[in-house]
Amino acid sequence: MPGKIINPQSVSYNSFADFKSTNKGTLNELAINFLKQINKGTQYAEIIDDIKNYLEQQNLQLSELLEQLQKGKRQYKCLLGFCYERIPECQDPAKAFTAYNDASQSNFPFGYLFLAACYENGIGVRRSFAKAFKNYKKAEEYNNLQCTCIQYRLGRCYERGIGTSVNMDTAFDWYMKAATSGNTGAQNKLGYWYEEGIHVKKDPKKAFTYYYEAAKGGFVCAQYNTAECLRLGIGTTKGALRAFYWYQRAAENGDPNSQYWLAYHYHYGIATAENNELALKWYLKAAEAATVTIEVARVYYSLGCIYDYRQLGVKRDDKKAFGWYKKASNAGVIEATKRLAKFYQNGFGTDVDIDKAYAMTLIAKEHYKEDSQNEYRYE
Repeated sequence: MPGKIINPQSVSYNSFADFKSTNKGTLNELAINFLKQINKGTQYAEIIDDIKNYLEQQNLQLSELLEQLQKGKRQYKCLLGFCYERIPECQDPAKAFTAYNDASQSNFPFGYLFLAACYENGIGVRRSFAKAFKNYKKAEEYNNLQCTCIQYRLGRCYERGIGTSVNMDTAFDWYMKAATSGNTGAQNKLGYWYEEGIHVKKDPKKAFTYYYEAAKGGFVCAQYNTAECLRLGIGTTKGALRAFYWYQRAAENGDPNSQYWLAYHYHYGIATAENNELALKWYLKAAEAATVTIEVARVYYSLGCIYDYRQLGVKRDDKKAFGWYKKASNAGVIEATKRLAKFYQNGFGTDVDIDKAYAMTLIAKEHYKEDSQNEYRYE
């Protein structure tokens, strides 16, 4: 059988170190590591991967893990709720809310944290920003574990007016407190504020410092932001090799903007050898992104050009080129709109349609603008 279950209510925790010293066994380690990851700001996809790896290592079915977690209290119920909230095979928002609510009954700060998030986002319960803020405050009131993620969430509440009035001074204080204690989300947030001059004087050097700290801590958005700073020389000297390193880290962690830039580097041999296979791989990976950013729109256009002009060793494919140009045009890439006009005019990858060709030409003329300088930054 996998790790034994103890009753967490029988001991008192004053820090994560206490968790490590009093709880032994693989299931405990999974639950405790989960809380540490949440506290640090680890991406949910990475947490889910760890849960699936645990199931494989222990030769367990997901249903068996859920049954074991149901027997525990506090951190077990938080992990149980996370499984019901985030893992598609057992997704049940109502059960997630119930598990988080159970965890909060003993004034466990993480229980209040997850409960607040449910109220904020309407997970298994009717959305209520007032109740969300109330539970975030409760989480901090009982925050004997020094949970930096609670401090970060309170910063968000004051920044965005979630259940309370907007107060940027208070938001900054909470972000700073969380960042100083190592919360990567708060570090990335402060980096963004210092870069853009949001409620603070612009300070590119501080921006880079915070981005870099968050990037080293594994925060994917900060890894992209760090790469951008190194590519453009924001708050630090330009460094193509270091930028490539962080684009690669973020790309491998699933960031589509970094996947575009990694493909671009392989495509044109920037800070690495040209590699057609890897360039195409990362362009196609970035194109799968659910959210269309400036970089993802560039991916669509790049793929259109690849199949249009036989780049990266591929054969010309007018249908694929047309499809990618159309997606890029819909995302606002005017150069793609100009190419679509040619495709409609000549029947490349589609039927000849002079009216659409003319319409595309007008759109390109009326709305043409240089967007190559528009940079996207995560906050």
